[in-house]
Order: sequence, then C-alpha cells, then structure tokens
Amino acid sequence: MNTKTEESLKQLYQEALARTSYLKDELKTGLCFVPAVCGRSYRNAARRVMVVGRAPNGWTMPRYEDGGASPETWLSYGLSWVYAQKGSNGEDILCRDQSLHEASVRHSKFWQFIRYYLLARGIVTAQEKERFADGIVWSNLYKISFEEGEKKNPTRCLRNATAELCDKMLLAEIEYYDPDEVWFITRANGTEQPDEFTGCQWFCRGRFDRTIDWLCKNAADKKSYIFQRPESAKFEEIASAKIELCAH
Repeated sequence: MNTKTEESLKQLYQEALARTSYLKDELKTGLCFVPAVCGRSYRNAARRVMVVGRAPNGWTMPRYEDGGASPETWLSYGLSWVYAQKGSNGEDILCRDQSLHEASVRHSKFWQFIRYYLLARGIVTAQEKERFADGIVWSNLYKISFEEGEKKNPTRCLRNATAELCDKMLLAEIEYYDPDEVWFITRANGTEQPDEFTGCQWFCRGRFDRTIDWLCKNAADKKSYIFQRPESAKFEEIASAKIELCAH
C-alpha cells in the first residue's frame, strides 16, 4: 500500500459521500457510494491485480458492515453474498429488502471470468481457486450508483455528474493499492459505439483523462488491459481479444 496517497484518498471518499447525499436529494432517488474493496491476502500477493468494473449495481457498503465485516474482509464478504446459497451458519441469505437472495456463481459471469483468467495466467493456483478473490482489489469506474431495488447502472446524467470525481478516485486507488496489473472489464458486447482510444464508451477520453494519462506514463511497469464484458461471450475469446492500454 502507498501510504503517501492514503490521506488524499480518504478526502476523495468524503467528497464522494457528500456528493452522493446531494445527488440523492437532487435526483430524488436512492444512491450509494462503493469504494474499492481489497482482498485479505492482497498485500502479500505475488502479483497484485486490480479489477475494475463499470458500476456497483446495487452493492452497498452497509450490507457488509451490517454483516460484521471489516474493511479487510469487505471483498470476501461481498463475494460470499454473490456465490453462496446459504450463509456460513446455514441461514438463508437475504437481500436488503429482506427478499431471499438466489444468486450463485452460475449467475455471475463477471466474477467467473476473473477467476478463469487468474487461473489461466497462473496468478491463482487450482488449490487457491475457491478463494481467488483474496489476492485482488475490486473497484468500479463509477462508484456512485443506484441502490438495490432502484435502477442498476448509473444513467448518463449520473455519470456526467460524477465522472470527474470518479476519475480522481480511481487514480488515487491505483496509486494507493499499487497493483502490478489493472483489468478494466468494461467493454460492451457490440451494443455501444466504442471510444477510439480505449474501445469502451464508459472508460474513455474526456471522462478518465487523469487515470489514462497516468497509466500510459507508467505502462512500462504497470500493465493495463481492457476486456469485453463477459455476459455473452466465451472466456477464451474475451482473453485473446483484450486491449492493452497505451501499448501504441
């Protein structure tokens, strides 16, 4: 961890919480802020990977806190909510609205692909695959999104209102966690006009200039890849078609 950026990251998170509160009132809808969450073994990982999605899609930090999770275990706790049909003591896992949660690993292509590619690269061994997320950091391009039960991905209006702040936060997270690789799993499946530089409309020039410029400047020792979203494509094809950011 890079302690020099810790204080600036905390300040950005405080700004994000304030912005979330303001936008809740302005848009009259439920919003949540989700920062990067870190696996418990990340600090000692042989190859540190940060995974960046598009938006939290209803995941909220209170869910983790209400479950007694500490910041070091937020990622593992959140993933257990996605993967498990039952809690650790055999209890039903409930959504925040108290409805029964029925998600499982079979329904999470995003995390399935991450596990697949970590194994394919040899970053995680077959013996470690059940706890593959322990050694990664998970973040999102847009950290202010709709609460569970509301709309899922942030609208264009919400993205426009938070893009500059989200760019600052993502760069600060990369500097703080100091990953060896950053994986942007953000490209759509042929349904959006891609940005000519990144191949992705969500992660593009004009919105994430600070992050892109910094990653290009440090491309010699910090690799960044952009992947297609895995909902409707074979994992092997997604891996082979990845774009290396700033390789040209």
